Amino acid sequence: MKTFWTFCLYASLAVCLPMVTFTSCGGDGKTSAVKFPNSLANLVTKLDNGTRLYLKITSDATCEVVPCPEGEGSYAGEISIPESVDYRGQIYTVSSIGDRAFYGSPELIAVYIPTTVQWIGQKAFGECVHLTRVVLPDGVREVCFRAFFCCTSLESVALPSSVQEIGKEAFMGCKKLTSISLPENLRIIGASAFQECAQLKTVHFPEVMTEIGDDAFHGCSSLVFMTFPKNLLVINRWTFAGCSNLTLAEIPEGVIGIGDCAFRDCANLQSLVVPASMRTIGRMAFRDCPKLKYVTVASENPPALQENSFVKCEATVFVPKAKLGVYRGAKHWSAFKNIKGN
Repeated sequence: MKTFWTFCLYASLAVCLPMVTFTSCGGDGKTSAVKFPNSLANLVTKLDNGTRLYLKITSDATCEVVPCPEGEGSYAGEISIPESVDYRGQIYTVSSIGDRAFYGSPELIAVYIPTTVQWIGQKAFGECVHLTRVVLPDGVREVCFRAFFCCTSLESVALPSSVQEIGKEAFMGCKKLTSISLPENLRIIGASAFQECAQLKTVHFPEVMTEIGDDAFHGCSSLVFMTFPKNLLVINRWTFAGCSNLTLAEIPEGVIGIGDCAFRDCANLQSLVVPASMRTIGRMAFRDCPKLKYVTVASENPPALQENSFVKCEATVFVPKAKLGVYRGAKHWSAFKNIKGN
């Protein structure tokens, strides 16, 4: 019986001791094992600037960057992530940046990401308030949820052609972001992806894009110009609400619906072009657009309106000449005082 309890004691120590062992790399910059309590890291390497970069082995040949272990502080300055690390003769390629890897690092200024990285996790750079520039490598397919959320000093982002999706709230609250080049293969922009990016001025959507999420550009008050993708089917709820400097909304052929409040509070919107494919315009879609003077509708069948789709709007509406009488008698369209044949 005594032998049994002795065995249990040593077994327990064998399990518990690694969790309280602290091993770090020395001044030679070589990669070492590391075990911290409550940490994902099992490797640490020292970069040229002296920064310790923490990694987690993900396969027999790959690893990913992970957050600083508890008590180690946050990443700072300019960091160049290596393409690979050598641990005891085994080469591990840095293939991803894990969830929350650099999250909330207030002194992080710039990160240089190698071409070996193909995945950047959720909240990876969220709330890095002094991060000013990021260049993502070719091979990354998705910018995940809140990847750059509230990076309030971020001014520009270069996205490679491999990116096909920008996740929800990916750049939300990046108040100094003035421009972003959307890659030609981008298909989806998630909900609130660029919400409250108050300095963003122009957006050119690639033609292959099929979805722009709810609130995607809500509150982009400096946005003055955008080109819509040809494959878009719906403009979702609140997508461009509060874009107070937007003057023209030319909806492309193929779009069948405009969601609730999609262009609400676009205070300087002056002209709207509605394609023949349009079927429905949602509640308060153009509410509080006091400067909207011209609405040109190509559809021979009046798109379904809600009673409040155009609240506080005195626009002149141009419709197909042969359907002038149909529009003047159509539900809610008849509320416009000036409907003319185009």
